[in-house]
Amino acid sequence: MTGKVIKKADFKRLIEAIRKDNKKVYGPVKNEDSVSLSGLTSTSEIVFDYTMSALPGKRLFFPQTELMFTFQDNQNAPEQRTNSEKPADPEQKELSENGFIVFGLRPCDVLALTYLDKVFANEECIDPYYAARRYNSLIISFACPTMTDTCFCTSINGSPVGSEGSDIMVYDLGESLFFSPVSEAGNDFIEGYSHIFNEPDESEIKKKEDFIAFAMRDAISNTEKIGDSDGSGIEAVNTIQSQVWGSIAERCLGCGVCTYVCPTCHCFAIRDEKMAQKINRIRINDSCMFPGFTSEVSGHNPRNNKSSRMRQRIMHKFDYTVKNFNEIFCVGCGRCIQNCPANVDIREIILTINKLSVFPIIVSS
Repeated sequence: MTGKVIKKADFKRLIEAIRKDNKKVYGPVKNEDSVSLSGLTSTSEIVFDYTMSALPGKRLFFPQTELMFTFQDNQNAPEQRTNSEKPADPEQKELSENGFIVFGLRPCDVLALTYLDKVFANEECIDPYYAARRYNSLIISFACPTMTDTCFCTSINGSPVGSEGSDIMVYDLGESLFFSPVSEAGNDFIEGYSHIFNEPDESEIKKKEDFIAFAMRDAISNTEKIGDSDGSGIEAVNTIQSQVWGSIAERCLGCGVCTYVCPTCHCFAIRDEKMAQKINRIRINDSCMFPGFTSEVSGHNPRNNKSSRMRQRIMHKFDYTVKNFNEIFCVGCGRCIQNCPANVDIREIILTINKLSVFPIIVSS
């Protein structure tokens, strides 16, 4: 599979061609002071020079609020409900059935999707809502030319030019974009729109190689090495009573913003919402940082303080998922650091725990 190039001036032609094939297209669009992944039209101005979107690409596959199905609230009427194997929400149903293409996800967000696959699309349990969108999507990721001061992907086996989970990796060469296929689906996409792409010349191939080399040098020089641990003494902090968690959670406000902007957090709640003569069953994102997340009907709450909730979040990401899926569920995007109103820095938490030699958070050297 060889790569092709396209002039940025011709990018709208590509979007228009895709839309003519009845495919929904998402990409990074400027919204006031942030960038969001929005549906693209022929008039949309896609952004190329940005670090990352305000919210992760996860929301396209695991939306914040999702209508699962409806049923009638009438005892005299026969039970009616939608097909629970497909989303009832019109937009989500369209994505599931017709498929869609996502431009501009950064490598960390795409890597996060491969982790969510282990939760929602594994061999033992498949979430039909998530899987329908995931299997009917094509992901075209944009390599990161530089990193922000909150990025730390290279500390946890990530890379600004990592292609895992992508169908196509795109490198920004200035006036043009280098599309490098990663999967067969990505190669088929490029071949399907070959009339818009061009063969790269030697200078463009050299620019791509220089892009990768610079991105890696920048990533390594700007990423703080968080530290290693041999995993000994995990029980020292693997208890709710440990004083470590109290000091770590001291500044936390419990607002949950860290979980909502995280590309790997996946807790959710199910709610029934009464609407006239029907009831909607919806799935909404939830957060382990909320006091009510573990409240029981009896009134008992096993995590009734910030320290126990902080412990749950950190242990889940850096210990439980390692045991269950052999993956650290953090990709180093830094969104939680950027958005925390109390300046809680997950890198500081990792450093604190690693200094105690309690469990192997960081696996890179």
